[in-house]
Amino acid sequence: AGATSGRISVDTENGTVTSTAPLAVAPDFRLRNPVGAYAFFDGIAFGNGVHVAVGFPGQILSSTDGADWTVRYDSRPNVTGLRAVTFANGLFVAVGDSGVILTSPDGTVWTRRYTSSFASLQGVAPGNGKFVAVSANSSGAVVTSTDGATWTSGATGGPVSANGLAFGGGTFVAVGAGGAVATSTDGLAWSSVTSPTANTLNEVTHVNGLFFALGNNGTILTSSTGASSTWTVATVPAPFNTATLYAAATDGARFVVAGFGTVLTSVDTVTWSGRGDNALDVRSLL
Repeated sequence: AGATSGRISVDTENGTVTSTAPLAVAPDFRLRNPVGAYAFFDGIAFGNGVHVAVGFPGQILSSTDGADWTVRYDSRPNVTGLRAVTFANGLFVAVGDSGVILTSPDGTVWTRRYTSSFASLQGVAPGNGKFVAVSANSSGAVVTSTDGATWTSGATGGPVSANGLAFGGGTFVAVGAGGAVATSTDGLAWSSVTSPTANTLNEVTHVNGLFFALGNNGTILTSSTGASSTWTVATVPAPFNTATLYAAATDGARFVVAGFGTVLTSVDTVTWSGRGDNALDVRSLL
């Protein structure tokens, strides 16, 4: 999701982080270590004035300012990793391992939802009147819901081993291993898309009218529609062209892409500059 101000919230493998500098310069990330938090955080969303972060093994945190965080959900002793979270229609939806789905209207009180699928759900996105979640399962399992409470399994040619999902311009886009890209308008019927890379794609997000697919070896793909022949491969300068990338966001003036030990910025998605920071392993930006 795209940031709307100079302050940016981040999920990392080391904790929840905020940036205290405008995105017009390389973000100055400051690490936060919330009391009681122990998870590696993979996803973040914002809604109803609240930031929500989810992670493995199975914690949910919330914050109203991106700086001070409170643990709201802890899956122990029945540990279930949470991999992604989104917000739409007044509802947070978090998904994760073994088909787990949790929903909350406020980021504080969470309700477990159930499906017939036990596939690990790696991504979730709202669009075209429904929530859609995709899995890392080799069968391409997909689950959908119109209200976030009742979920239905089933897809045609679903994205195989999907690592991430985004929605924009009326289209769902899923990405995964080997540079795989698939699109759908309803989350049920999926079509494979010709991808310009064989590098594994770790995540996809929709920012300012563009899909960003981020992957291994410094891979940054952008597309306005997600369709074949519309994906552009960004040129990432050394040494960042070997980085593992996961996340993208913007403040409206500059794009930020981040991953393991790397933060990249660009004003046009074509020319990128970066810095290394081994203290950061960024998995999600907002």
